[in-house]
Amino acid sequence: MRKFLPIVLIFAFSCGGSEFSTSKGVNVSASLSTGFLNASLSNYTNDDSSLSVEVSSDDIVRRSVYFRQVRLVYKNLSGDVQRTNVFPLEFFLKSGEKKNLNITLFSVADRFAVPYIYLNPVNPTTIGANYREEILARPVSLVLGQGVCSVVGSVEVCRTDFSGTFPENITPGTCKVIAGSQVVEEKIFGILQGDGSGIVEGNTVRVSFNRGPSTGTYVVARCLSAIKPIENDYLFLRIAYGDVVYEVNSYGIIRDPKGNVVGEVSSHGQVKFYTALTSKDFPLVAFYYYGPILGGELIGYGSGASTYRLKLKYSPVDANSVKVLADDGGGFSVSCVVQSVDSSSGEVAFTCPRAIPSGVPIYAQYRLSDVFQKIEVWVDTSVGSVLAGTVHLRVQP
Repeated sequence: MRKFLPIVLIFAFSCGGSEFSTSKGVNVSASLSTGFLNASLSNYTNDDSSLSVEVSSDDIVRRSVYFRQVRLVYKNLSGDVQRTNVFPLEFFLKSGEKKNLNITLFSVADRFAVPYIYLNPVNPTTIGANYREEILARPVSLVLGQGVCSVVGSVEVCRTDFSGTFPENITPGTCKVIAGSQVVEEKIFGILQGDGSGIVEGNTVRVSFNRGPSTGTYVVARCLSAIKPIENDYLFLRIAYGDVVYEVNSYGIIRDPKGNVVGEVSSHGQVKFYTALTSKDFPLVAFYYYGPILGGELIGYGSGASTYRLKLKYSPVDANSVKVLADDGGGFSVSCVVQSVDSSSGEVAFTCPRAIPSGVPIYAQYRLSDVFQKIEVWVDTSVGSVLAGTVHLRVQP
């Protein structure tokens, strides 16, 4: 069962048209091979969809273009930005070079992000608390150097050892070093293993490859930044990293999907993992509820009447899931009768058993039937940003 909806990006330098150019003659072009994706919270058997991006450079300018990141901007059908995902690339391409990679549009962790969380029967409206998605740590990168080869006698000898120190604190157990197709990863705290060996000491990374990268190949270390403390007292905390979602109980114990204890959250909100997380090119994200428990999502206030027409925050809504609650002014909650629901706009007409005093909160509980989004796919490079195109995403319960 797949847990991702990957899109394949193909970067290439060649002659041809362009969508972005600089005065120095470096051209960047991009195009998409798909325009629509379907996803489900409970079913990850969706077919892979391919997104092809071609980047070109003319033959006059002999230079590398630095590919910084792919930026996904999620918008609702009204054009409002709902979220942004960034995937670091941190590589260089020269004329004639190609590179393929996968970018995730909808991941396991996204099930707990807004607005997808509202597809669940248990969501911020039914729990009636504030909901927060908080990035605890982000991927950070450092160029350790470039491959250098020389011929000694009849033998080509290439540099194998590289090192560097991050200017900021990093999270232990989250590093990897990439040099072309060669990769070493920190699967044990402080130890790099793979196509070579190395160590991570504090913010310093040292690596020795089995085979020295070719001349001009950039050697890049990538880790998570230091994990910042969780800002609020939380309820029902989950911590997501790539395709893994960790559950945290009321005692601050962190468990992986198999139930193994892998870390803890202190009383001050500091997160600590007992085992190496490795590097996944994803941020470490906390999802949790906080604040006072209320009757649901606040949709308006009483005006002394008993009949109202108010709008929900998100749509399209499952009409059969809508419930409306209000305070009768005496501290007692009353259930109002829902008369009609405009599923597409989220407008709800309802009548309460008695008049709701002015200024008294009115709450709604509901779930969404679908989430429709337009995703702009941007590629950020050293010569500018190019819009590869737009993908339409539909997520169902």
